[in-house]
Amino acid sequence: MPELEFTTSPACAIDDADSADSPVFSFRPQRRARSAGAGQIAAFVLALGCVALAATVSIRSLRRQARVPEYLLATHTRPPSRQPTQQPSLGDATCGMKAGSQPVDCDNWDQGSCGNACCVLDVHVDGAVDDAYEALAAYLESGGGDGLYAKAPTSDTVGHVSEDDQGDYPFEFSPALPWRYTTSGFHATTGGYVDQLKFSVGVTSGGNAKVRMSSISGINGALGDMGQNYKNLAFLAAGLGWDPPTVAFGCGHR
Repeated sequence: MPELEFTTSPACAIDDADSADSPVFSFRPQRRARSAGAGQIAAFVLALGCVALAATVSIRSLRRQARVPEYLLATHTRPPSRQPTQQPSLGDATCGMKAGSQPVDCDNWDQGSCGNACCVLDVHVDGAVDDAYEALAAYLESGGGDGLYAKAPTSDTVGHVSEDDQGDYPFEFSPALPWRYTTSGFHATTGGYVDQLKFSVGVTSGGNAKVRMSSISGINGALGDMGQNYKNLAFLAAGLGWDPPTVAFGCGHR
């Protein structure tokens, strides 16, 4: 009987994300004379390996799907409307440099909670998750209420791409994450400071949307933001007609 060489091969093609990078093991006879029976044995062993791999992938997929709550699966039932729920309101979204002359929503001064000054807020939004995301994206793309907001691209300078619609990716975590969409953007103050904005848009167990949003000062060494990061987010939420947000982290809270 000829000696068998142990190799890896893409012989078993399984269309599943969990197995896309996994090697498939096979037996390949070395280059020497062999009988027909030896080839049949090798083919039989390879077939058994493929069957076992397919069963493992199927079980893994079933377990993953079983962890996803029904209210999260419901976020995938219809395409986004791509229309904002409300038109943004105009106004000034820049906090002043003096405590005595601050506009509204500029009293949450942060002092380096994220290394730099930052603010993370949560807000619940009446309506579907698709509509909340579309309203947010449209607001950023339009420049927002003061014309100084912007939506960031979905790719970086070296070509990495991460679309706003996360699809089933959040379901791969255990427990499943509630976020269906993620996006990012910027807000510039009238003084030229540019802050970075991040958003995750998901769904509550009650079926309404919720948004986690963050703002971090873009300039190095921003250990005091004069309330600007909270203002960036609160102004946006008010412009979209959303409820007042609650503080999740930073924003001057210790």
